[in-house]
Amino acid sequence: HVSIRSGIVRTPCIQSPFLSEIAGANIFLKSEFRQFTGSFKERGARNAIQKLLQEDERPVGVIAASAGNHALALAWHGKQLNVPVTVVMPTVAPMAKVDKCKKFGANVIIEGKHIGEAKVFAEELVRSDGLTYINGYDDPPI
Repeated sequence: HVSIRSGIVRTPCIQSPFLSEIAGANIFLKSEFRQFTGSFKERGARNAIQKLLQEDERPVGVIAASAGNHALALAWHGKQLNVPVTVVMPTVAPMAKVDKCKKFGANVIIEGKHIGEAKVFAEELVRSDGLTYINGYDDPPI
């Protein structure tokens, strides 16, 4: 997509002969591990933030509940686009991902035993702090 091109690594699609043979069809794999944070989640995160900015709606900040890849992608692209990011991560989130989110400048809140509890807390912050929630899987710009 043209609008996110400047902040995303263009990754190749490589045919997998092994999977193609098993499936009886040409199977191609997208090498999204080459993105800065190592995940395809960057595409949706950048697009969602840019959509908010295009709507002339400089958000107070964005927020998400995530245990990892979506949090990293929002933190990284929020930093690149000068949009404050808060991520609510459950206690089971990998410390390496928590630390990277902090290094990218996100406000990291550890809350909840699982992602469901983290999301409930994040939604409370949407109401109290005026943040915009970006869902990692159920959000049209994602």
